[in-house]
Amino acid sequence: MNTHDRTTFSGRAKVASFGEVDVTHISSSGEDAWRRPQHISNDERNFHVLAFIERGSVTIRQAGRECLATSGSFVLFDLQRPYRYVHSDWSEVLSVKIPGNALRSRLSGIDSRLVTLRDAKRGLGRVIRDSLASLSRESASIPEPMGAHLTNRIIDLIAIGLEAGDGDLPVGESASRSALYRRALAFVDNHLSDPGLNPARVAAGIGISVRYLHRIFAEADRSVGRVVMERRLARSYEALLASPTLPVKEVAFRFGFRSQAHFCTAFRRAFESTPTDLRLGRSTFSPRI
Repeated sequence: MNTHDRTTFSGRAKVASFGEVDVTHISSSGEDAWRRPQHISNDERNFHVLAFIERGSVTIRQAGRECLATSGSFVLFDLQRPYRYVHSDWSEVLSVKIPGNALRSRLSGIDSRLVTLRDAKRGLGRVIRDSLASLSRESASIPEPMGAHLTNRIIDLIAIGLEAGDGDLPVGESASRSALYRRALAFVDNHLSDPGLNPARVAAGIGISVRYLHRIFAEADRSVGRVVMERRLARSYEALLASPTLPVKEVAFRFGFRSQAHFCTAFRRAFESTPTDLRLGRSTFSPRI
């Protein structure tokens, strides 16, 4: 880390730990911090950081992206990738460090959400920020076993906030059921290659009963089996176009179809064309998943 003035640099940090989640209030004068590949190669930890800017502004660069996060905004970045974190003046940041695997199990497409500016002044962003700040203030009075239990609740809330706006979060559900719905979708996306993926496996994967899983999906006016098939077909559609030399049979097996015939039948039913027609440009359909 470089400081803009080594003789006058000052800073302080207050950390509150809840199981594997750390919530930290950081106040400091100007700094230019970076994490390079050599720092990562010897570090097996896998964490993401959600930074809420309370005062000042911070520039964050990662994976070819850059954003200027100002007071009232928040941004996600990955500690397992190189990044640069710069601010020239005094800043105050509420930072939460989250286990990467736990977040990925609840939320698909995390990479597309990195270094993307979000609003912490209203809506779910405000709810998450205020909840974390409150937990941090009261951390001394929270028993350690309860703190560990809060880990899942904190990550669930963050996953909901990061997913908000994508359009497929069920309306009118409690925060708990919404979180479970998101976790179920993420589990499905991460296990599409499993031909035996069914409601029982999804329910076991997110730690609930099959009956409750069906209830959650029914409230979203969807079924587990239908969602699995839709997502298999959508990913297959994308793969057929992205890898035009990949045999259709391999595409089928990659996304959990038990045979090429089964895949082609399901594909034709969904898109009114065959995989070959799609590659030859004879299809005008596209997946809406």
